[in-house]
Amino acid sequence: MSRRLALLLLFACVCAPRTASAGSDFVVYADSLSPPFSNYSFSATVSLANTSPTHSGADSIAVTYTGNYGALYLNDTGTPDISQYGGIDFWFYVPSNFPLPLQVLLENNGTTVGNAFPLSPPWPPNTWIHEHLSLSQFGVSASSGPITGFMLQQASAAPGPTMYVDDVSLFATTPVSAGALWSDAALALLLACAGLAKTCRRGASRL
Repeated sequence: MSRRLALLLLFACVCAPRTASAGSDFVVYADSLSPPFSNYSFSATVSLANTSPTHSGADSIAVTYTGNYGALYLNDTGTPDISQYGGIDFWFYVPSNFPLPLQVLLENNGTTVGNAFPLSPPWPPNTWIHEHLSLSQFGVSASSGPITGFMLQQASAAPGPTMYVDDVSLFATTPVSAGALWSDAALALLLACAGLAKTCRRGASRL
């Protein structure tokens, strides 16, 4: 095998694009709550089978905050670990007379992880609003420890009218191409091999 062909094969092996897979999205709620998630809501009346309005499908979650800092709280048994995902994606719908500020919190079996993410009115009334919140927006990362659940909490002491939540999911971390990570190392290795090949050719010509 020629040295040139060997170098080309080395380049192909080292620099071939690679993708670091981070899994796939996990559906928490779409018409029903997915196991192993359970409803741990407090100071709120929650229906997991509300028929109208819905963002998609047949049902949504209806939430009526009844007490101080009530929350829609969805928690799992530790699997999936939310910290291993990119974040939380959901839709919510508020009526025209919904004045309450909201906040989203990440939890580890009742202990808040990171910072609350505020959602503040005014919102467009009677409209589905999309939230796509990454872990970094809560000040946490995959190394911050386990996260078993999350809350959509009213950030005040006043009760309020019913709001709705639908299509809740954990989204996967962004796949990372390793090709770029290899580029500098590949270049250095190829230059070293090319220099070695040149030295070998010079030596052979002197024989």
